[in-house]
Amino acid sequence: MTEESPGDALRPRVETIPCPFVATAYNNRALEPDPDGTIHQDAIAETLSRFGLADGLRTKLAHFVIIADESPDTVNLFNMRDSRIDHTGSTGIRDPEVDPSKLPGLLAFGERGRMYRRHFARAANHFRRDDPGVKGGIAQCVEFTALLEVFGRLDESCERCGDRYLTDADVADLWLHGRYPDGWKPRPPDSITGVGFLLSAVRTMTRAAAYVVWDLLRGEGPPARSSPG
Repeated sequence: MTEESPGDALRPRVETIPCPFVATAYNNRALEPDPDGTIHQDAIAETLSRFGLADGLRTKLAHFVIIADESPDTVNLFNMRDSRIDHTGSTGIRDPEVDPSKLPGLLAFGERGRMYRRHFARAANHFRRDDPGVKGGIAQCVEFTALLEVFGRLDESCERCGDRYLTDADVADLWLHGRYPDGWKPRPPDSITGVGFLLSAVRTMTRAAAYVVWDLLRGEGPPARSSPG
């Protein structure tokens, strides 16, 4: 466990935050809202900078979070459920409430205790079928991409290809407990660029779209899984 993690203790009202990324940032005091849960856009951008996101990217992602609320430059972390950011196609693990029984439904798309981009893309397609919506599917892919880029472990078998993954334990820590993955440390400042993040998100969305087409052609569930790597 890193110095940034508060351990097993949960901060008040963290269970009301549906997004695992935001919940983890709040639970580890990387996000410090007002007592009522209000936080400003510039504070969100500053938090994202501590996670290694470059200037242009963190500004855009901070704005993406802000548009969930009615205020032009603030959002209430404790009122995100049923707001515009509470997208369709969700895993349901934190929405409408934290439900550990739904975690295996996400982990089932991984292999050998790991989830790579393609596994999250397959999961995004599955949950899209349960709760359809193109906008929600895109939002889910962006959320998965952010979690992988910020918290993902670099594949030791192919470090130059930059493929990242989360272990089953990492997924449980993030989605259920708002904890940083064991041994996690932030990536270097400004190392997650807008171009790199966009390419990663597009790759996730492209894979998810391919599974949609596959489903339409076969009239069945997701295609057989391949080996990770």
